[in-house]
Amino acid sequence: MPSRGSKTPKRKYVTLSVNQKLELIRKLEAGASVSRVCDEYGVKKQTVSDIHKAKDKLTAFSLKYNVDATSKSSSVGARKRIRVAKDTNLEEAVTK
Repeated sequence: MPSRGSKTPKRKYVTLSVNQKLELIRKLEAGASVSRVCDEYGVKKQTVSDIHKAKDKLTAFSLKYNVDATSKSSSVGARKRIRVAKDTNLEEAVTK
C-alpha cells in the first residue's frame, strides 16, 4: 500500500526556553517583524503569536522567579514550560 504522506521531510520540533521566549517578546516589542523572528528561532508564525499572547504569564513568571532574558546561567530560565508546582513552598525554597 502506498503511503499517503507528502514527500517533504518532517520539520524538526523546536521548543524554546523561557529566556528565549522573553527575548522573542522583547524583539517583537522593539519592532522586529514576525517573519524575521520566525526565521531566527526556527518556529512558525502561530508559535510566535502564541508566545506573544502569553506575554503576561511569562513576565509574571520571570518576576516571580527572577528570570532575566539576558542571563543564560539561570536554571529557571532554561526551563521550557511554566508549570505550577504541587508544593509551592518547596518550589520557592529550591529556586531561591
